[in-house]
Amino acid sequence: LTFSTPFARQAGTVGRALPGVELRIEDPGPDGYGEVLARGPNVMMGYYRNPQRTREVLTQDGWFRTGDLGKLDWRGRLYLAGRKKNVIVLESGKNVYPEEVEWELSRIPEIEEVMVYEARRQDKVVVAALIYPNWEALREQGITEKEEAKEILWEKIREAQRNLAVFKRIKSKEDIDLVDEPFVKSTKQEIKRHLYIEMRR
Repeated sequence: LTFSTPFARQAGTVGRALPGVELRIEDPGPDGYGEVLARGPNVMMGYYRNPQRTREVLTQDGWFRTGDLGKLDWRGRLYLAGRKKNVIVLESGKNVYPEEVEWELSRIPEIEEVMVYEARRQDKVVVAALIYPNWEALREQGITEKEEAKEILWEKIREAQRNLAVFKRIKSKEDIDLVDEPFVKSTKQEIKRHLYIEMRR
């Protein structure tokens, strides 16, 4: 849907719409992010012999719902924040995009994989994370026990989160859990979030 040239690259953007493709943002929030809609000759026109599914992904005037959350700048460049179905809506009405938090935490050498999700603590929505540790990196520091690893990881997370707005941060060590195996992924190598979220309900 988009392209970027070496001479017009901008950090954080996936580029402008391809020739013949239109992009628009549906119901943008205060931060400018909303669902990315696309229309054009190379955009899907629906599902074969499945009118119900087609109605779910196409608006009445032919715009395709990508399921991605993004915003457009004044030059028409698209910035993506994550998937609409993954967004965490806090009581304040502010949105937290798990992929943004995951990107910051995945830079921690002691973290192999991470999944950020919405949890509830005393009837309040909080940002939480499941972590598959990098045990090789931890063992090099003499850490072999799960609880000790969690303590170290929490300190690393607190430091890494300084790059995030306060409302996007994991607030407590109790909101992180370690998993024993790598996450189950789809053929696109995306974590099957629903498997882990359902287990914690």
